Amino acid sequence: MQRYKLDDTDSGDRTQLFQMMEALPQITEWRGRLTLTERLKLNHPNAVMRKFKAAFEVPDPSKPAKPGLRDSVAELSEENMQLKVQNAQLRAHVAEVEATVERVVERGISVTETLLWVAHDVGLTGYGRFKHRLQ
Repeated sequence: MQRYKLDDTDSGDRTQLFQMMEALPQITEWRGRLTLTERLKLNHPNAVMRKFKAAFEVPDPSKPAKPGLRDSVAELSEENMQLKVQNAQLRAHVAEVEATVERVVERGISVTETLLWVAHDVGLTGYGRFKHRLQ
């Protein structure tokens, strides 16, 4: 390595260079099919090897496909819409609860009656004799 002055080269670049030397005939053939602009862009061993490997890489069928930007935007838009609907439902529920609290305060109902009222609002049964006060 000292003879060819490769000892002071980055180890990653050196590894890429050795891989390129092993696959030089295939790389030369592949580069021959590229346009001049594409060849000029590939001006570093890492870039050449990355594009060369990508050109012949067979996708792994067991590996899930990486979502693209369009997929991410669609997924986020759908999630945003669901959250808006949920937000509207929660705001409506808060308005109902606030109205219930107002009625309780206006009528001067006791804590026990208030708890029974809340039980009624959430669908629990057994509010018995206070039913007429909840109307």
